[in-house]
Amino acid sequence: MPDRDGFGGQVAKSARIENYLGFLNGVSGGHLTRLAMVQALKFGVRIHSPCAAAGLDLSDDRRPTVLLENGSHIKCRAVIAATGASTSRNE
Repeated sequence: MPDRDGFGGQVAKSARIENYLGFLNGVSGGHLTRLAMVQALKFGVRIHSPCAAAGLDLSDDRRPTVLLENGSHIKCRAVIAATGASTSRNE
């Protein structure tokens, strides 16, 4: 799993998330990110962070390949593109 900015993205920077199922008193973004990383590792996910995806090669019908900015590539069984969110503040 490549992640350009670091595992967890924007949620990792959140001080308190109060609307996440299962956390009645809220949870910090950092804690939620750590729990997600532990669960991902438990199921065999390889985490590459920070590292940015530059493209996707779909020439093999069974094994897509994620192309990274540094020139390396990762063969996958599945690809989920979560492009993230950007916030802007007018001050």
